[in-house]
Amino acid sequence: MRNLKTTIRFSQQCFLSGVLLLSTCNAFALNDEVALAKEKLLQQLSQGKKIQPTLYFENRKLRIFGENNSDLLREKSELLTAVDVFDESFGYSPKLDIALMNNQMSLLQLDTSAMSDQYLGFMSYQGLGQSQQKESSNHVTKFEKYNIIAHEACHKLLIHQVEDKGLKAENNGELVYGHGLLPDWFDEMAAVMCENQALTDMRLTGDMDDFIPFEDFFVMENPAFTLLKEQMNRMMQQQLKKNNDKKTTMAVVMELDDKNAQLSGLFYQQSALFYYFLNEKLGRQIFKQLTQKFVDKTDVTAWLLQELSLNNLVELDVMFKRFYQQK
Repeated sequence: MRNLKTTIRFSQQCFLSGVLLLSTCNAFALNDEVALAKEKLLQQLSQGKKIQPTLYFENRKLRIFGENNSDLLREKSELLTAVDVFDESFGYSPKLDIALMNNQMSLLQLDTSAMSDQYLGFMSYQGLGQSQQKESSNHVTKFEKYNIIAHEACHKLLIHQVEDKGLKAENNGELVYGHGLLPDWFDEMAAVMCENQALTDMRLTGDMDDFIPFEDFFVMENPAFTLLKEQMNRMMQQQLKKNNDKKTTMAVVMELDDKNAQLSGLFYQQSALFYYFLNEKLGRQIFKQLTQKFVDKTDVTAWLLQELSLNNLVELDVMFKRFYQQK
């Protein structure tokens, strides 16, 4: 299994090569006290400055914003492909606003007033590459090969779509991953579906002798997010006590031991394989159907077992294991 000892920096909305920028991570919901600390920190970081993004590209499905003179040809191509792939499986994609900035401070200072509430703030590949050069971690993401921006965009498209369909998530003041009423495996499956071959090959590298039983897989939280949430809560509570903190960045760093690294990698791997499994067994229309079942708050597990002509999750374990062993 890969990544047995690594440093993972993670956010549902903004995997920014090492720094979690809270201004762009509006998927996170904080209680009032921590939200005040967050706002104070953002004021310190941005110092009241705002950067007006430039509209780089627009069609009926997508608006891409960037900085002046940004070269976003690769990002545009990947995002157009991702929207088409998402539409093919999920039926339609709501129009997405995405801002791709060249450095972390630009994201903090981004003026989002012209964007929809469902915008996605992210680093351009130019910015990610520059940040990567500064990283001391031994784990190096090959931004030149992997279309991680498309992956993140499809996370957002799924959230946007189910909310358009009327599935509104509420939270109890805690950090949340993705859409609070969708299981994490479905959220990840929508994102890995939009990945290119290089990223897919990376996901599927490694053995799956100890795959996660579906009794657990269907209800579990993304293991990487579980660790992030614990560290994030500690970090924000510490920030409350540091009113005079003048640091210009905040990093969320999770050191995974062997067990947690294996579980995190396995979760992503199994989400990818389960996408291929469902597509082969039930056809591509299954993803539209699943989305609607979640919106209707149907017992998706029972419905899926019926569609697969199975009696229980143990039988699904057996069928799934036979599927990936033949691949």
